[in-house]
Amino acid sequence: MQTKKLLYAGIGSRGTPNKILSQMQAIGKSFAQEGWLLRSGNCTGADQAFAKGANSVDTKIVEIYLPWPGYEAASIASGNKVYVPIRQAYEVAMNHHPAWHKCSRAVQSLHARNAQIILGAKLDKPVELLICWTPHGKAIGGTAMGIHIAQAYGIEVRNLAVEILDKKEKQAEFCW
Repeated sequence: MQTKKLLYAGIGSRGTPNKILSQMQAIGKSFAQEGWLLRSGNCTGADQAFAKGANSVDTKIVEIYLPWPGYEAASIASGNKVYVPIRQAYEVAMNHHPAWHKCSRAVQSLHARNAQIILGAKLDKPVELLICWTPHGKAIGGTAMGIHIAQAYGIEVRNLAVEILDKKEKQAEFCW
């Protein structure tokens, strides 16, 4: 009997703080050691931090989804599987974006690759978990697309910013 490969998405804001980037790299490494396959989008910041951690264990358990060929190519480790959006990924993204018609083709491609990060190269193998960071824990920017798709498919979303905010609130309550 073959066991199902555990899949997770590691994404987030380009402006993710360095402390969180270090945490993401550690998560990438730890998950890779446990056999999880990472899907990410190769943006500077969060995406590359997750990939760096996972690649430190094994480049064969990292899938990189690019909005177009050559995107941030220098940072992709040899051995990573690389994909670009298929037509159906644009359709999924369009259905989850409130103003698709206002997006440039480049932005549409960025959103389409997020659909594949969450749902797989052929949109038929969703991840079990999405780990991300967004400013103030809000679903904003390109990461919002991944969050919205994950939520629509019942996929657990762990936003590291929300967890930090929750921890601060609990500490504040404890002090009172």
